[in-house]
Amino acid sequence: MPQKNPVPPEGLKLTYEGATITVPQTFKHPGGQKFFDKLPAGTNITMQFNIFHSKSARAKKLVAAYKDAGQDKPAKEFEMAPADVELTELMAKWKKQGLFTPRWTFLLWSVSFMFGCIGTALFLASKGMVVLPGCFMAMAWVQAGWLQHDCGHRQVFSNVELNSAFHTFFESFIKGGSATWWNTRHNSHHNTPNVHGQDGDLRTMPVISWSTNFVRNYIKANPSKAGLVRAIISVQKYTFLFFLGLYVPVFFFTTKRYVALKNRTVEMAAIAVHFVVFLTAFYKAYLIADPGLTAGQFFMNMMGVFWLGYVVQGTALGFFFSLNHFVLPQFGLGADQEPERKLVLDAVAASPFSVPANNDERFSKYPDSWAARQMHTALNTSSSWLCTWATGGLNFQVEHHVVPNMPAHQLPRIADDVRKLAKNHGLAYRSLPFWDATSLCFGVLGEVGAEISADGKKKA
Repeated sequence: MPQKNPVPPEGLKLTYEGATITVPQTFKHPGGQKFFDKLPAGTNITMQFNIFHSKSARAKKLVAAYKDAGQDKPAKEFEMAPADVELTELMAKWKKQGLFTPRWTFLLWSVSFMFGCIGTALFLASKGMVVLPGCFMAMAWVQAGWLQHDCGHRQVFSNVELNSAFHTFFESFIKGGSATWWNTRHNSHHNTPNVHGQDGDLRTMPVISWSTNFVRNYIKANPSKAGLVRAIISVQKYTFLFFLGLYVPVFFFTTKRYVALKNRTVEMAAIAVHFVVFLTAFYKAYLIADPGLTAGQFFMNMMGVFWLGYVVQGTALGFFFSLNHFVLPQFGLGADQEPERKLVLDAVAASPFSVPANNDERFSKYPDSWAARQMHTALNTSSSWLCTWATGGLNFQVEHHVVPNMPAHQLPRIADDVRKLAKNHGLAYRSLPFWDATSLCFGVLGEVGAEISADGKKKA
């Protein structure tokens, strides 16, 4: 199937620090080729590159090599969005303050908690239990999810290869997933948040949607499914958590197919070792509880442990992610672009933690503004220590999207600076208490469901 926006044979021309670079069609981006395939020619990638590749000497050499003739030296002056200029200055300040360096005590505690949950699950299995071991494995896998996320963003080590190695350890060995699959999907999300066709996290149809026009477009493209889709979406605020529970079980098969098709041998080996180690450990634990354990009994026990672990893990991770983005404006719908919902505007206006937008740079003189794009599509949820721990620090989602290479547990320390940045440039800074964000999420799901249900009644 042909790609929608392939890199042309003559290469893709982009702008970096005022110079034109030409990315050859043959270049394969380690984080996923989709990044280039869906990047419009002429895009200024200065901020994205400096943020995502700050630790990669290889990436910097490639950019220097790809600069067009006569541009071998960096431009002394080049135009950037005012918000991005200030953000660049703030990043230099944060670096001097040591905020791009992780606190090892926090990381050691996180890893200890993860292994402690695994050990507790095995201990409970040795007592013949199934439900509680599944719950503790879910907690371990959620924690591993935050750790692999940090390594995937190159937050933990100064060495890129070391980050990649531990990313594979946490994602492929501990969780049984694919690190490169996650990188491809997650990098697209960060580069083009809330953009349909580019942000893979928006591919939730036909079971969930926070955008009425997205549902309507889906029905237009799939008229034979119209009745079924309307029936599902009309009750989605009630079925939302159920479908979130299928998030990890579905990706279980998606990731295995990905590593096989892409021939990711290291990940395939890590995933194989994951199942050998965990199944062996649980088998020995269940033998302690029942020396006469049969193969059938062990299979049913492990189905229970893994299925429950996957469902609880998927519900937790998917729920936290949904609070951070999906109620906000979604793009890529063309003429069917929806304005921000009144429900969202009212909730943000009532929050003392938020800053209203006065001049959205996302659609003004600087369409490539990194700061504007990220702030316009992210929502913070509470600043309590409990919420910060439970979400791996990603309740500070605005800060995370502005500087994704900063360790998540350092994000609370830059919140005031980012809020001031928003005020200085008329950008939105959205932050709600956890329960308000939860209520808003279900409220938008309910509104969309009611609007789609009304569409069906009009058709009838």
